[in-house]
Amino acid sequence: MSRGSLVRMTPAAVVALGALLFTVLSFWLLNARPGRLKSYEPHTFAAILGSAVRIRLPLVLHNTGALPIIVQNLRLCVPDDAPLLWITTRSQLKPASSDNHQFASVFHVPGRTAKEVFVEFGRDDPLAAKDYPVRVEVKLAHKDQWQPLVSFLLLAGQAGQPAYITYSNDPEIVPRRELEA
Repeated sequence: MSRGSLVRMTPAAVVALGALLFTVLSFWLLNARPGRLKSYEPHTFAAILGSAVRIRLPLVLHNTGALPIIVQNLRLCVPDDAPLLWITTRSQLKPASSDNHQFASVFHVPGRTAKEVFVEFGRDDPLAAKDYPVRVEVKLAHKDQWQPLVSFLLLAGQAGQPAYITYSNDPEIVPRRELEA
């Protein structure tokens, strides 16, 4: 055979190579592919706005990949204001003395699963009772920067009560107010 000739493959070799590529790609997709962490707009929230602000959100975290994702930190970003930090994770949305709390701590979301968490954000500076376009950001173990998780309009204009209670965040139930500039 001369140096410039093409390597010829038999039909059996082509089929075997195709089967090998299919097997490797299938294994990677099913067992080794990293996924993305997704979340969805909550339809309810609990809040008390005043000198000490607490906002509790029911978040569903969905891992789209095969490998687990480690959540190191969360925060709630309000435009033109300091973010509200993750303080605790609660056992339910409704604030009560029996809603077991766990201080903010690292947790994982297994591959191809969804996990519901009741995250309480807070800070010691006041926050006005008005509607805010907010963004929940997440710090993942395999990323260096904060990542946006979900953005939505928080209908906090109704949260002017001096008590920590639950509110609807459904725009079909609660009329939207004009956002202040």
